[in-house]
Amino acid sequence: MSEEKEAISEDLKNVFGFGAGSIIARVALAGLSGIPGWGILFGAGTTTWSETDQARFKKVLKTWLKLQEDEIKEIGKTLVEVMMRIDQADEKVRDRIESQEYLSLIKKCFRDWTAAESEKKRVLLRNLLANAASCKLTSDDVVRLFIEWIGQYSEIHFSIIACVHQNQGITRWQMWQKL
Repeated sequence: MSEEKEAISEDLKNVFGFGAGSIIARVALAGLSGIPGWGILFGAGTTTWSETDQARFKKVLKTWLKLQEDEIKEIGKTLVEVMMRIDQADEKVRDRIESQEYLSLIKKCFRDWTAAESEKKRVLLRNLLANAASCKLTSDDVVRLFIEWIGQYSEIHFSIIACVHQNQGITRWQMWQKL
């Protein structure tokens, strides 16, 4: 698996190193340069784009790819933690984690992974997936709703909910002091 990843990384470096984007831009501008009177303008545009904007484009794309790589590592870490927390020897659990319903929950969790902007939210998603795999206390629709809430609300919202749950009749002032 890491050899495949290294090969892909090497391919991307080769594409950026040889300036494939620059070649495409030059071909497009060369085609447009056939229009009378516009050849000089497009020729100058080709040189300018290939030298300045190409460097910025490469930098932005490399940064984006690095962010994607970091997100994939976090997703992998979370999935490993989920699998470590569940009893994979149990046949019912194995059937559950291989089912389309459970896989759709995993997809939903990681579709908008940037929503898990903190370690605390990542832990909430991990716990939710582990519980959804090992026990069937609620329907998958409710689990999907929890996933949406984790993405939609901030950590402070969940802290307030926990505070109210642990201390019935708590006032706003008492919550403020606890948080």
